[in-house]
Amino acid sequence: MLKSTEEQQNALAMRCFVEHFAEGLSRVKRAKTVDERAAYGESCSLAFGKSVKSHRQQELVARLVGIKRKRISEGIKRREKILQGDKGGWLVTEQKPRRDRITEEDRRKIYDFWTKIANRPTGSRKDVVRKRLEKGKYMLSTQSMC
Repeated sequence: MLKSTEEQQNALAMRCFVEHFAEGLSRVKRAKTVDERAAYGESCSLAFGKSVKSHRQQELVARLVGIKRKRISEGIKRREKILQGDKGGWLVTEQKPRRDRITEEDRRKIYDFWTKIANRPTGSRKDVVRKRLEKGKYMLSTQSMC
């Protein structure tokens, strides 16, 4: 089958793109740091979309790029989840804060209490003072920790 020069150029450009994309993915695929793993997940979800799923080409694309087919289907699911949300872009992937988190104001109050008011969190032997009244009789008094 003969192809026009434009079709040949497009095929060459797509082959170059796939090779470079596969090379970039292979560099971050076995990464140890959190940022590199996040980059790998984002690039998978960014690159593969509905057309790969609808044409049932996940296995072929996985072979071309050099990753597992499951990773492509996970990327497609993540992309669909992100694009259908109310927030635009990739903001959905941010971690939700905990419900029981301490506010910044409370955190500052706690820090100030333990650094300025209370010198130490627990008492010590020096907090209990024995005062001798007479032979065999002592009076115990405690000093405040503040």
